[in-house]
Amino acid sequence: MKRTNRLSRSRDFDAVYRHGRSVSSRFLVLYWFPQEEPDSPRFGFSVPRSVGGAVERNKIKRQLREVWTARLDEVATGHDYVLIVRPGLPEAVAANGFRVIRRLTIPPGRYQIRIGAKEKNGGGVGTITHTLDVPDFSKSPLQLSGIAITSGSAGRILTANPDEQLKGVLPAAPTAIRDFPRNDMLALFAEVYDNESSAAHRVTISSSILAEDGRVMFTASDERSSDELKGKKGGYGYTREIALSQFAPGRYVLRIDAKTTLANGGTASREVELRVR
Repeated sequence: MKRTNRLSRSRDFDAVYRHGRSVSSRFLVLYWFPQEEPDSPRFGFSVPRSVGGAVERNKIKRQLREVWTARLDEVATGHDYVLIVRPGLPEAVAANGFRVIRRLTIPPGRYQIRIGAKEKNGGGVGTITHTLDVPDFSKSPLQLSGIAITSGSAGRILTANPDEQLKGVLPAAPTAIRDFPRNDMLALFAEVYDNESSAAHRVTISSSILAEDGRVMFTASDERSSDELKGKKGGYGYTREIALSQFAPGRYVLRIDAKTTLANGGTASREVELRVR
């Protein structure tokens, strides 16, 4: 991080603390305050002794500087920022890891996504690939997105860059984890794309949990009206929370179905396998 982007004087820290606004999470508190003469953003980091020894605290500061430097172009100018680390952050990262989210905008087609991670100090490297089919959501009368899932336990994993568009529909950042404790609360989000605008109709959206033998263990449904779209093509957001305490340990399938009342309106469904332990 360049010196011009560093907050170093005590009086500047004090100004941000005393007069700035703040937002907090379990392990971090962020303060920000407008600069007297708007310029490039400046950052200060506070890691108290309760977090760890000097070596650990300096390591955390260095890592935070690297994160902010990489995303400097996305930070609003004309402000000073102070990020405070709360006790428990290193232990939480060591126990649960951390989550990185990236939103990609790509046209319909089949793709192979490759994700790589490299440990800067130790030199360890890990990679993973995933084949992704992106459908054309405008072709069929009714289409259904993939299912975004999170839970109470998944919410304890630190997220480097939460997706702003999902904050209003999920209680925590979406997770790739599909193994949940029985005392957990599952939350899901999906979108139904309705491309039939010629006649008024309704769309039923249901979520179900199926056991390995096909038995329906849970089901709930909502009904939406095409009047919400005002005669245009569009989408309906669907959210649901499901307490996993009602299920015995084992493997299940989470299924979402969408069906329109129009005779030729079509249906759509998505499934995700998960395990309750």
